[in-house]
Amino acid sequence: PQDEQVDVWSAGVTLYQVLVGRPLLNTPLGPGATHLSESDPHRATAIKQRWLLEEIHSICPPPFDRCPEDLSATCWDFIRCVLMPEPQLRITVPQALEHPWLQGVSVAL
Repeated sequence: PQDEQVDVWSAGVTLYQVLVGRPLLNTPLGPGATHLSESDPHRATAIKQRWLLEEIHSICPPPFDRCPEDLSATCWDFIRCVLMPEPQLRITVPQALEHPWLQGVSVAL
């Protein structure tokens, strides 16, 4: 089900790319990635979805040691909170709005 937690995830992916300067995910999703797009497009889609989910679960939330030097710990904590793969563990919109980074409060982690 797509609810506001999907929007929180999307905002996190966009925020990551803007602040870190590179895409969060690198899974090849274009035509020809599976070499099945022409012969079995449904299988090709299923394979790409599996690859994408595997990548998400392997890198999210981004570990503390991957925080760029020019980002604050509070900012990185916010990014980690919005990039939790499991929606039930991801920060909600009201919680996000109260996060110290959005409130302008610096917190040592």
